Amino acid sequence: MSEDASKDAGGDGGANDWMSWPEMSRLGSWGDNSWTPAPEITPQIPPTGTPPTRHEWDSFQGELLLTTVTCDVAAAASYLEEIRGNPPQRCVIIGLDTEWKKLDGGAFTTAFLQLCVGIHVLVFQVLYANGGDLPAVLKRFLIEEDHIFTGAHIENDVKQLRDDFGIIISNSIDLQLVVRKAAPRYEYLSGPHPIFKVRSSSLEKITKAVLCLPHLRKSEIADQDNWHAWYLLPSQVNYTATDAYLSYEITKQLEIKDGYRF
Repeated sequence: MSEDASKDAGGDGGANDWMSWPEMSRLGSWGDNSWTPAPEITPQIPPTGTPPTRHEWDSFQGELLLTTVTCDVAAAASYLEEIRGNPPQRCVIIGLDTEWKKLDGGAFTTAFLQLCVGIHVLVFQVLYANGGDLPAVLKRFLIEEDHIFTGAHIENDVKQLRDDFGIIISNSIDLQLVVRKAAPRYEYLSGPHPIFKVRSSSLEKITKAVLCLPHLRKSEIADQDNWHAWYLLPSQVNYTATDAYLSYEITKQLEIKDGYRF
């Protein structure tokens, strides 16, 4: 974690911290400058009612992410208030991603909405919220003109959110299209494949180049079709949180290192 991560998370090192060290240690441990998550255990909770809100620490390359997993409107509103800042910032950059559930007949619907600003990640369980609808507070946040949403192949997420909830996100940026404009060394990461006419740059490839992580291997999960699960396993939470975080962090690094203005 960076030197100011505790401050950024709103903690002061005392009893009012977002999560105490004993609580955090149950989720994993530090060793040799790396974070080792605790063994994955599925709690024996009957899947009735709505899933509880969970606040978890997730790790990516030594950076701890403060992840809120919820389907609760009040918890989502609290997250949005936190990332807006006080006073609220204008022109906020937000990493965005979604995960989908496959329906009978082959169509898809939004299962999760992931947002990230800094080290703060929201994983919102849409399927269990208000009859499968996106809360009004999140809809308003997504359509605000001062908010810039970034992600890899983000137009697919934007289209799915429009089809499912009737919202128009007007300010979205596809990293696969933008990254080559930031610096000449990224030109190979953008544009269609010369033969197959599909984009050759994945979020993983962009991450390796922009964040200088040549040996990165993005974590995979065993069952990517199980996004409708009542309880998300730690590996699923980490997978969803990491994608949103990378979408945010790549954008910020293009600003800081390469002077690109979004």
